[in-house]
Amino acid sequence: MKENRKFLAGILVIVGLLIFAFAASNIFRDASLALEMTSCGEDCPHEEQVVFLTELIPLLVGFGVMAGAGTFYFMSQRITVKESLLKKNTEILLRFFNKDERIVINRLIENNGKVLQAEITRLPGLSKVRSHRIIKRLIERGVLEKEDYGKTNMIRFTKEVREGLF
Repeated sequence: MKENRKFLAGILVIVGLLIFAFAASNIFRDASLALEMTSCGEDCPHEEQVVFLTELIPLLVGFGVMAGAGTFYFMSQRITVKESLLKKNTEILLRFFNKDERIVINRLIENNGKVLQAEITRLPGLSKVRSHRIIKRLIERGVLEKEDYGKTNMIRFTKEVREGLF
């Protein structure tokens, strides 16, 4: 994933440089043509401004693409570092739970922090009674909260745990 971000940023920089080079070459080439295009035989200020703006737009686009690529590259590095820290913190936290609790916590993490209790009872190795006891234990510890959801319950991480994991 890190290589993909570097590759994309590299492509954007190359495209930006090509646009920048093309625009710069057009400025020098069109500078001589601008003098010939005047309709009144002398330098018309409006035509000069229009030519200048048409030459400036590709330069600004090239600069914008390069700036965007640089920003993307550096911001994606920060996100990658945060993702690795979160993964590491999650692994450390999971060590404090027993095997069955880890199964439930992992299912919640896979489903972005909320899952139906009926889904938990269908996990391999967990019966209805066993899953109920695990959930009750985690609620007492302040890790999970339970909300009525029709004939079943919606199990979620508490607000503090959600902020720490996601």
